Amino acid sequence: MNWFRKLDKMDFFLPERYNNPYPLYKELRHHSPVHYFKKHGFWVISRYEDVNAILKNPADFSSVGLVTKMPDTIFDKDLQDHASIRQRISKAFSPKRLQRLEDWARELALKMVDELTEGGSGDFVNGLALPFPVSLVIKLLKLDPAYYDDYIRWSNAVAFETIGKSMRSKELKKLEREVGELDVFCLQHVTDYRQKKQENPFNEVFLTKEESDRLSIAETAALMKVVLVAGSETTTNFLANLIVTLLKKPDILSALHANSELIPGMIEEALRYNAPSQYVFRCTTKDVKIAGKDIPKGSKIMVLLGSANRDETQFPDPDKFLLSRNPRGHFAFGTGPHYCIGIHLARMEARLTLEAFFERVKSFRCAHALEELVYNKSLSVRRPQKLDLLFELK
Repeated sequence: MNWFRKLDKMDFFLPERYNNPYPLYKELRHHSPVHYFKKHGFWVISRYEDVNAILKNPADFSSVGLVTKMPDTIFDKDLQDHASIRQRISKAFSPKRLQRLEDWARELALKMVDELTEGGSGDFVNGLALPFPVSLVIKLLKLDPAYYDDYIRWSNAVAFETIGKSMRSKELKKLEREVGELDVFCLQHVTDYRQKKQENPFNEVFLTKEESDRLSIAETAALMKVVLVAGSETTTNFLANLIVTLLKKPDILSALHANSELIPGMIEEALRYNAPSQYVFRCTTKDVKIAGKDIPKGSKIMVLLGSANRDETQFPDPDKFLLSRNPRGHFAFGTGPHYCIGIHLARMEARLTLEAFFERVKSFRCAHALEELVYNKSLSVRRPQKLDLLFELK
């Protein structure tokens, strides 16, 4: 069988990939771990060792200019520029700051679980996985909760617009319009406080007085935009996919019901097993060689995080979900200088959601066959659009 010809005919942006991309990943790892997809115009890297090397080397594999709808943000910077922005954002997501928020977040999780399960059924995605992390980000950033629905809409728009090639022009125009609304909101928010010469609550969280004075309105607005989006979308995807995984693994679900102390370890295995973001893009800044293949300067590279997390050389029996596994080194949050700054927030949100869920819910099941779930039209921000569940309460 000519695997190269077979792989060349495959398309990353098809519904079956959104539902289950892992068979394709396995074929790539085994037959062409550094593969050029002429149809899409980019290289695909699928093995753990190569993914690790690329993510830790921003000098040769840059992210600058690849996320064109998020310029001047942490997604679009390398080296010193990236480190400067990252240091500011990290303040809000530090374990110490999140610990002060945990009691409030726990009560919110319980409240949302009660609302979701009232009546015995509810949509987990839109009733909990979406609103819970967005509510926490609003609290962290000290934003006006009156814009709650808009924050959700804008966050989704930015996440999907960054992978717009897989979308129809009508859908993309709608997203561009909504991202434009977010840009205007952030700029207006910062401008209003500057003109009134009042301290912006957002600045209190992220910036010293000196930094606030030094940054332009546009720079501060860009910082606000990326934190709003990065602090919610990843967790939404993870929580939705996690529940789908647990529905497919009743033995794991029973173990968690019996012993909630297993939750933190289970979360790490779930992150490896079904990463909330399946890939990132990089661009080569010079001619490079990966696994013996020459890749020219200026090449676009899709780095498959989800495939690396299923690499047999790093994780034995990678397609098995094992509570006993210690999946140290997984790439659910990336690695290297672009390692996700919201990692502590995402883990806390997942833990509190599950603790609240198991405190209130005796059992739950999907209202439809899992095979009927409709996934977002994206491999990057991959999750079911809805997840209708039936509950038996304690």
